[in-house]
Amino acid sequence: MRVPAGAVCLFAWLGLGCEGTTADPDESTPTPSSLVSEESPGGDEEHGPGGGRFGRARRVTDLIQTPTPSPDPGWPRPSHLVDFRGEVYFAVDYSTGYPEGELWASDGTSRNTRRIQSFPPSAGMFNGISKAQVIRDTLYLTINHTEMYGEAWASDGTTPGTVRLMDSPTPFGNSVTPVMPIRNRLYFLRALLPSPYDPGPTELWSTDGTLAGTRPVFTLSNETYGPATSCEASAGDWLFFGLIGSETGNEPWVSDGTPEGTRLLKDLRPGPLGSVPCSGGPPMAVGDEVYFTPSRTGEPELWTTNGTEAGTRKVLDAPATLLQQTKDHLYVLQHQSVGLTVWKLRIRKGPDGAPELVVTIPSAPGARYPPSLMSSLMVDGRLYLMLLVNGAEEGEPNGQLWVTDGSNPGTRLLHDKVTVRQNSAPLIERYDMLGIGNHVLFGCHTQDQGRELCVTDGTIRGTGLLQELEPGSASSSPHAFTCAGRNIYFVAHDEEHGYELWKLKPHPGLHPSTSCVTSPRGQQ
Repeated sequence: MRVPAGAVCLFAWLGLGCEGTTADPDESTPTPSSLVSEESPGGDEEHGPGGGRFGRARRVTDLIQTPTPSPDPGWPRPSHLVDFRGEVYFAVDYSTGYPEGELWASDGTSRNTRRIQSFPPSAGMFNGISKAQVIRDTLYLTINHTEMYGEAWASDGTTPGTVRLMDSPTPFGNSVTPVMPIRNRLYFLRALLPSPYDPGPTELWSTDGTLAGTRPVFTLSNETYGPATSCEASAGDWLFFGLIGSETGNEPWVSDGTPEGTRLLKDLRPGPLGSVPCSGGPPMAVGDEVYFTPSRTGEPELWTTNGTEAGTRKVLDAPATLLQQTKDHLYVLQHQSVGLTVWKLRIRKGPDGAPELVVTIPSAPGARYPPSLMSSLMVDGRLYLMLLVNGAEEGEPNGQLWVTDGSNPGTRLLHDKVTVRQNSAPLIERYDMLGIGNHVLFGCHTQDQGRELCVTDGTIRGTGLLQELEPGSASSSPHAFTCAGRNIYFVAHDEEHGYELWKLKPHPGLHPSTSCVTSPRGQQ
């Protein structure tokens, strides 16, 4: 894919420069001042004093008072928030390597915030819940311990109904990776490795959420180093995942849930190195196809497959990272020396789905490298990009929030003081976003304040502070946003209570709960 001459417009810093690339102050209906930095008078029981039209966040939990103490400051803390049956379910971790962790649930009140299950210590120390996902009426959990030891659990939301799905034959190398659901069953991979350096068998399992309904499907290979990380998707009635074979390397596999339908999709890079099918980020299911990004020459390429070798083909010649999809387009990103180039690809329209250039986001002045994508979010027809600005000073805001409507004039920098990585912080990555209605919640810095709860409606004048959760220059660092019931939940920090669960009940007329969407963690 080549960039047409004259098609790229480099923005001047802070979004000023190219004609049509910045927001006109009067381009849209003004966002009510109570949505950003000013507080409205009055208030009510739900929104609190000065809560305004959006709502006002309140702390729900005080986990530091839980019966299980932690020897480390800053712990315990909530993580892996997920909507289940109208309530928020979340993990409580007491520290890395602590003997146990727990599953909790809350309806947004302290009275009904409760412990569901304490995961018993194993041969390895508890490292936390690595994934929580809801499929129909069951909550599935993947539990990680040290020494590559993992377990699969399922829950109906009660303590008696939270069970381990399979016995562990060995305390070492029993890693469990959830894949995706097909035909009302969840499929996951289990690797049984004798050591971190020696290959062993990897098995495909399926479950209906009960111990009796959990069974092996097929042994993929006896000579693997396990499944690839964050490399799974389901499209229709088949699965896509990456598997690291001792002879083939990391290559794409597919399965329809049967032994005869489970196979290596295509050896894209013969030899032990493999093509690394998710080198440009997690795969994306679009209809009955999966888009993925193997790396055969050191850079990610954009490919698509319908689950057959004949239907597996390269889409773009140039390196690309998957972003988001709309009804008609797939957004992809290229890293270039001048910055980040955003393209949109027509899905199944035209002979090859010809790419269209959207915009190039330039490198920061003085930066040695272009910005890096941290996460993306599609809300109300707009693509939001959270970027890490390379070259920022340690301790200073090092991120930016951009938005585009798929055109060069409709692309703008919304906020240039976003911290997306704190090397000295216990939680290293903090770049979550949540979209609800036509607004997006995120964490940003404002003058004389730390990283606090911010909101944007996609315009510059509608972007700013929503609420300061930790007064002064300290940061509350809101993250892990999710919707459950009529509330928005997230994790934030204050000096007195540490990391706790917070809730925000948005105004139902201004922000319909049916449009809640969150950004993937660790996209890049």
